Amino acid sequence: MTPTLSVIVPTCGRESLSRLLADLIPDLGEHDEVIVVGDGLQVPAKRIVVDRADPHVRYAETPPTYCFGNAQRQYGMTLARSSHLCFVDDDDHVLIGGLRILRRLAARHPLTVILSRMIDKRGLLLWMHEEVKQGNVSSQMILVPNVPAALGVWGARYEGDYDFLASTVAYGWPVHWSPTIITDCRP
Repeated sequence: MTPTLSVIVPTCGRESLSRLLADLIPDLGEHDEVIVVGDGLQVPAKRIVVDRADPHVRYAETPPTYCFGNAQRQYGMTLARSSHLCFVDDDDHVLIGGLRILRRLAARHPLTVILSRMIDKRGLLLWMHEEVKQGNVSSQMILVPNVPAALGVWGARYEGDYDFLASTVAYGWPVHWSPTIITDCRP
């Protein structure tokens, strides 16, 4: 079976969401989806999604939380229908072919947490070491099987990506460290 992706995108209404969707949509497989989750009603983001009228993209929202997108990621996971979950922020760049690479990695390592590499906002390449450690991982690097009973929780703090990853790995998932860069988070 070919893996499918649910790309979960928390948003605070930034216009950069339009560029991100332009990056993602050409790379989506037939059964992939993008779930844009607003931190409260984000009229500009909702308009961008509605104006695209793409059946692979849908908009949802949570009550306002101001918790770095973590509540939106957690909620987006409950809406996801694909075999695997990945996460990007509304101001990131997903490199051309990035989703195809993630599907191939998921096919090779189906019951595994996969951590790709990324360039962070400071221009640093993450991961630096094959270690689930705060500061060495970020939400944009994570690809996990969509098994709700065996997934962790996004914390409410800035380091919620580490909290999610550490609590997911604690369920016993093996980790595959992919050297491939998927996202570029520089403005």
